[in-house]
Amino acid sequence: MVDNDLLLSVPGFRDFYPAYWKEIQFILDNMQKISKKFGYVEYEGPSLELVDLIEAKSGADLMEEIFMLRDKQDRRLLLRPEQTPTLARMLAKEQKRYKRPIRWFSIPRLFRDETAQRGRVREFWQLNVDILGIEDISADAEMITVAIDIIRACGLKDDQYNVYVNHRELLNAFIQSITDIDPTKIIPLIDKKIGFLENYVRDKLIKSGMDDNLAKDQAALFRQIFNSSGDHQDKLKGMAMDETLQLFEKIEVITKEVMIDKFVSAGMSKEAAEQLFGLTSIKGKSDEFFSNIEAIENPAIHSAIEDLKKLSVYLEGFGALDPVVFDTSLARGLDYYTGVVFEAFDVSGQVVRAICGGGRYSDLVEVMGGEPLTGSGFGMGETVLLELVKLHNQLNIDEEQVDLYLAPIKETSIPSILSLSTRLRSSFNLQSNPFNWRVKRHFEFADYVNANLVLLVGPKDIENNVVSVRKVSSGEQTQLEINDNLEENLLKLLEN
Repeated sequence: MVDNDLLLSVPGFRDFYPAYWKEIQFILDNMQKISKKFGYVEYEGPSLELVDLIEAKSGADLMEEIFMLRDKQDRRLLLRPEQTPTLARMLAKEQKRYKRPIRWFSIPRLFRDETAQRGRVREFWQLNVDILGIEDISADAEMITVAIDIIRACGLKDDQYNVYVNHRELLNAFIQSITDIDPTKIIPLIDKKIGFLENYVRDKLIKSGMDDNLAKDQAALFRQIFNSSGDHQDKLKGMAMDETLQLFEKIEVITKEVMIDKFVSAGMSKEAAEQLFGLTSIKGKSDEFFSNIEAIENPAIHSAIEDLKKLSVYLEGFGALDPVVFDTSLARGLDYYTGVVFEAFDVSGQVVRAICGGGRYSDLVEVMGGEPLTGSGFGMGETVLLELVKLHNQLNIDEEQVDLYLAPIKETSIPSILSLSTRLRSSFNLQSNPFNWRVKRHFEFADYVNANLVLLVGPKDIENNVVSVRKVSSGEQTQLEINDNLEENLLKLLEN
């Protein structure tokens, strides 16, 4: 007797039955198609990498999410959690072979030991698109446009998602101008703002006497409400307790209190913390954003603002400015980002995970022993994008059509069916079951695979060098000679 536990998959890992795989393939095909349209060429790397590579390039947070193993030589290996370090390693070895700009993309299978939840799995495909060797802000604009065009190609409208954009140098320069604290100690705090708010709400609810588990659930709901908008936010508010709603009504005050406290705890003065919070509160569409950011009189951030202005102009030229929101609180947690950064999210907040994220990096290849090779790139997983496409009923997958179904009437007809199938397969989408079944069973299977025409061959057909053809939709049946015109005559029957 088989143990039923053997039928279970590892949590966070999926079984890809044909219908589900077709949905995944819809996303992957659009990723590949759009990347190629922008002139990017496909590459791949190994599924296993040395731990040292990721450890040196991706930051401590990512190292907590890896699947690690050792080989027979006791080397520490991991299933790759992202592709950018692999790209950097490959180019550090071979970059002189390629003319700049280098436009590469890849859709690897990646692995992260995260808690499985909506929009988050442990094994997934992720598009990685990079342009390397060009420092101009136009390359960053191209990256953002590629991401937007993929989202559009999958069926989402510009008002159904936002692409948030910021500049890491704006944050770096501003922090350095107001404090001696290393920006790398402050920027991760900005990146974790929503997590801090969730923890704050949970602690407040517990202190008010709420059960720990209930407080945890309500804090998670608070986070969803914070990230949502419109009808979906109203629906979530209807699920919240009064205590949670009361806290949400004070969201601006709470956010300021929490973030200033975090900045001060990191060593900043109260005055500097308030200045940084003021900066990271600026957010909006192009005109509104630049009007507000230029009101901050700080020469240190002038260069980054000019970059963002130029980026806005280029995005408008690409026809990709509409879904863009400039947001000074966007930081991106990975250590290697140095310039423009961006992330895309569902507008309604029904799916809280990012659709994609990326930005400019300047030193990945050089620190691995290669020559300086600046780059801009992004990653886009299939899980969130597929969920949003289905949520908005935009999954346009044509049902696969079988033109011909070929079946023998008798066992002696099987060789003729095999020969005919081999001939017709190059011209038609066909299925053949060369089995000694009853005719009724063949018709049932033809209906199951949604075939248009059923081709039957029996002893008399062989004798007369003909094939019997039945149109499934009408039941109309005819005979066609097996001659040079067979393909043409079958095509006419399919078209009528």
